[in-house]
Amino acid sequence: MDEYLELLRNCQAVVRLAPLRQVGPWGKLLLMGGITSIVSFPDIYLKHGGVSVEDLESFPKPLKKKFLVLQWSLRGLLGIMFVSVIGVKAIEYVL
Repeated sequence: MDEYLELLRNCQAVVRLAPLRQVGPWGKLLLMGGITSIVSFPDIYLKHGGVSVEDLESFPKPLKKKFLVLQWSLRGLLGIMFVSVIGVKAIEYVL
């Protein structure tokens, strides 16, 4: 965690999220999710000026790829869960 924070030390979005690591496991999870979002989808953060371009360019490429896979895996699992819940509700409604 400290390594990621050091790599993105000039990013305002990460600096604002850094205190979450003191909150406990959920805070660390939120911090990690924020960092992976910032690294995986920087355009949103670049538009609002919350990210340092130099920090993003110096971020290791293999780690960027792993973060991207992590983000899309999570989004896919959440999508499957959502569709499953809707499907169960539809079946319950029919029966």
